[in-house]
Amino acid sequence: MGERPENAASLGEQATQESHTARRRPRVLRIALLILLIPIPLIAAGVWYSKYDPPIERTAPGEWMTDLRPEQIAQLVEPEGRPRWLDFPGVVNARDLGGYPTYDGKTTRWGVLFRSGRLRDLDEHGCEVFRSLNIHTVIDLRDRLIVDTTLHDGDPACVQAAANMELFRFIPPRKKGDTKAEAIRALVRRNTNTIKNVCETLADQGRFPLLYHCTQGRDRAGIISFVLLDMLGVDRRIIRAEYDLSGEVGKSCDYENINAIFADIDAAGGIHQYLYDMGVPFKVQRRIRENLLE
Repeated sequence: MGERPENAASLGEQATQESHTARRRPRVLRIALLILLIPIPLIAAGVWYSKYDPPIERTAPGEWMTDLRPEQIAQLVEPEGRPRWLDFPGVVNARDLGGYPTYDGKTTRWGVLFRSGRLRDLDEHGCEVFRSLNIHTVIDLRDRLIVDTTLHDGDPACVQAAANMELFRFIPPRKKGDTKAEAIRALVRRNTNTIKNVCETLADQGRFPLLYHCTQGRDRAGIISFVLLDMLGVDRRIIRAEYDLSGEVGKSCDYENINAIFADIDAAGGIHQYLYDMGVPFKVQRRIRENLLE
């Protein structure tokens, strides 16, 4: 019987270690592969979530403040100690849209969003007031193919120098309809892209304070106002009263217009779906609420 090599034991131990190493290697590779693969579904979920636009749930109806009295509405639309109207000589319907309560306990911000008639007749004092408001963006809703234009496209030089100008034209409908309700519906249908553009601008925090206007500050500016206030969650009785303020400066309002649009909003499933169907994502609507409510 031959002699056993002196290093036989060490060779045996080495073989055993190599066998264990060989068995461990696939396990290590599987663990490493698993570690590499784990981020993939997480990344995919992140990409999906970034594109996901969850619907906005709103349980409260359009007219939600059941105990709201007429005198309370009057106080909200023209509060004491806080001027609703802007001191713009030569400009009609110039007012602040701040101070309106919403169904979720918030309030529209003061000094952030304004509406008015055309600005071209601002005098020197009006220009001073305009500059004092630090208005950063002016949205012109007029169809300039049918309005008289002067220097600076109808707006005075002080407006052009102080603010960025946006023209989102409300184009007259091809067929207005036989009734006022049909006419206003036709106007909205023809200009859904304008409403979408206004909403996208309002979603940009860097565009405020902002003023939008048409010629009289009543119909086209009115459509933007009551669609926007409804989206923010203001009670519709307050929205109607805000719409009525145009009557105080000789620009009579017709409830048939506003009620026709509210009927279409309700038929669409609510204001958020109504705007979504126009191409305004829910995320954009949320950003508008963040910018305009406190």
